[in-house]
Amino acid sequence: MKTNLISPTAHHLNDYALSVVLLTAPRMLHLNKRSQLFYRGLALNLLGYAAFSDHPFAIRRMITKEEHYKMDMANLAGLALAIVSKQARKNKKTLLFHLGILAFSTFNVLLTDWSPSIVKK
Repeated sequence: MKTNLISPTAHHLNDYALSVVLLTAPRMLHLNKRSQLFYRGLALNLLGYAAFSDHPFAIRRMITKEEHYKMDMANLAGLALAIVSKQARKNKKTLLFHLGILAFSTFNVLLTDWSPSIVKK
């Protein structure tokens, strides 16, 4: 089964789009201030390393695909761990938003064609 359905360029465009969603959606959804701050931090983190990764839309190509992949995996782990936080669990709207972000991010990372293969299979 082919799992590399997303090109690296599309992956990085998704990173930029996700950053915009993380910056704007929590406020539009009226999530509490602490959640808004959490997602704003995630957005700035993602935007920061996406803007300097090796792809056509980068500000400057300083981060290799392998490093970008490792940062993505660390962020996925952090997102997964954040589900156990009180903020995510006590508010259904926050939890649903968080699960949606986690699902999108997971698919974006795992379905990206990282070749030449940097991912050990």
